[in-house]
Amino acid sequence: MIAAFKSQEYLWMRRSHLPWFEKQQSSSIKHSSRHRSDWLFALTPGLDEDYFDGVMNTLVQIMYYPDTRSTLRQINDNKTSELESAERQRLSNNVPGARGTGPTMSWGAFTGSPSLDKRSMANPPRTPLSQLLPPLILGGAGFSYQHTQSPNVEQTREVVSRAFELGVRAIDTSPYYEPSEALLGEALSHPDFTTRYRRSDYILMTKVGRVSATKSDYSPDWIRSSVARSLQRLRTSYLDVVFCHDIELVEEESVLKAIGVLLELVDAGTVRYIGVSGYPINTLARVARRARKLYGRPLDVIQNWAQMTLQNDRLEREGLQAFKEAGVNCVCNSSPLASGLLRGEGVPIAALGDWHPAPEGLRRAAHAAAAYVASQGEVLARLALRYALRRAQHCSTSDVRVGTIMGGTTVAEVEENVTTALKVLQRSNGRLQWSSQGIGGWTENRDAQLDLRLSRDVQQILGKWRNYSFSDGKTERKEDVVQTKL
Repeated sequence: MIAAFKSQEYLWMRRSHLPWFEKQQSSSIKHSSRHRSDWLFALTPGLDEDYFDGVMNTLVQIMYYPDTRSTLRQINDNKTSELESAERQRLSNNVPGARGTGPTMSWGAFTGSPSLDKRSMANPPRTPLSQLLPPLILGGAGFSYQHTQSPNVEQTREVVSRAFELGVRAIDTSPYYEPSEALLGEALSHPDFTTRYRRSDYILMTKVGRVSATKSDYSPDWIRSSVARSLQRLRTSYLDVVFCHDIELVEEESVLKAIGVLLELVDAGTVRYIGVSGYPINTLARVARRARKLYGRPLDVIQNWAQMTLQNDRLEREGLQAFKEAGVNCVCNSSPLASGLLRGEGVPIAALGDWHPAPEGLRRAAHAAAAYVASQGEVLARLALRYALRRAQHCSTSDVRVGTIMGGTTVAEVEENVTTALKVLQRSNGRLQWSSQGIGGWTENRDAQLDLRLSRDVQQILGKWRNYSFSDGKTERKEDVVQTKL
């Protein structure tokens, strides 16, 4: 719909439906559903009729009453503030969102003004993502050929349904995790799911830029096409978060241009929050600083993988402070098991083969650690997930929050992961939330103390491989060994 307002289709719409608009003018802009342009409404399946009518009424006023634009600007700003405040309150109180509460559309999206509104560039969303993102997020890579031999619709639907029943309310995926987006779109649009959950009940995150194991495309045209394709695959009218994916694999200038394109989409209401993802912490922090300087606003979120784990804690030691200095107050820690390294079964080998960047020495050390933990009556994967969640909670403050992205390719895995997470988190009103200890706390109980002892033993077993870095594509430090993540 927004595209129609910004292109020649907008002019065609005005010419071909001029009698309808004139009728609205003659009736003092009294708009009702019987006057709606059915062809335009059909372009936006699932859009609430009242919301649509409000948009069309606003268009009529803009077209015929130019003098009201300053007033409408103020109305739009006030309404945007009200909607974001209501959404923040709804999420904190676990109150289901009202039907038809779609993405907030900015003034630029209505008027066809220059695509990158400087007001939007200078002002991030009023409600920080850190106040909305839950502590545990379902990773969409589990529905890809990297992590399973045969990803399919039925299994994805079962996993997503069970995860939401257990309290999960956020999903992270990528076009690169083929065919994750399409499978998730099928699952999230299935009647059994939509009758229980509204789109506003959960956060949906995806990425742009990474195309395949050997190709990235950060051109503006591809970024726009990628987002449009993700919207279609995921069967949604908006994306809560879009990351530039694995930014260390391309030149930083390309990433900065892509961020500008994403800001256009934020301005249009297609995307709500934007960020960058990757492995090298120095690169992520540097791009965040440059983006803030270039666009006059910080990124909303940074995603880093496998560096708040039993094996590597560099995100906690160096990353969080560097990101905070760049103005970023929300961080996603993905791969708490170091992409499957920290488990008894060893690294995942699926349809695309053995892609894991861990060298043989580290794999042997992780296997020895798993055997030791098993001898103590525990499972390394469970210990590693609890460790990551406890560190995330310990590092989170009222200003900076760390969410953890967990895996799960089967219902059994998701059930085990959530059961494990509940040793640290709590479930309240059907949603997973931080424990009663509060942000920044460390649960001082017997289980936590046992975990602490086992964690220290595992880190001793890892020995020289503790804090070994998978330098992805570019080396940040001379001692880093360059590896390639699929």
